Amino acid sequence: MSLSSVTSPPSTTLYTGSYSSPSGDGTFARVIQQQGDSETISTIRTSSAGKTTTNQTTIIDNTDGTVTRDSTSTNAQGQTVQRDLTLGVSQGGTRSVSGTVTDSDGSVDQVSGTIAATSNGFNEALSLSNSSGQTATSNVAYAQAGSVDTNSVTGTNFLGGAINQQTSATTLSTLNLGDLVV
Repeated sequence: MSLSSVTSPPSTTLYTGSYSSPSGDGTFARVIQQQGDSETISTIRTSSAGKTTTNQTTIIDNTDGTVTRDSTSTNAQGQTVQRDLTLGVSQGGTRSVSGTVTDSDGSVDQVSGTIAATSNGFNEALSLSNSSGQTATSNVAYAQAGSVDTNSVTGTNFLGGAINQQTSATTLSTLNLGDLVV
């Protein structure tokens, strides 16, 4: 076996903290595992009312310069949403976004838009079309300053109603778990 055929062990980091959103406050635990061109992010959020939501996202940097970003989210009622997205080759820090969102009822929405890097995060503008021909929009502004992440989501839902949600999360501790496999 040559040294070039040996892959490096995964790097695992645990983050814990608190969050605040219009639906309430709570705590979170996030594990980020990186190995080669792949990263998996697992997050568990528990509200002050004891309700738990989960999200697992896998991000793969493809050899052609595109990025695959697949995630599964489960809400406190046990409903699951699957997102399968492809981000195009970066053009000056901006990538196209295309893919699907499969809702808990099995319906599939088509997604298109852009994501652009900023100095401390990203801006994402997406359009979603459902099988009934309705369109929803989502505009996300994410920023990180030290241990505080802020997330602002605006847009419209499939019925034309406004979306306006602001969330902030503060990381209270970070633990590098080294080669732990999750």
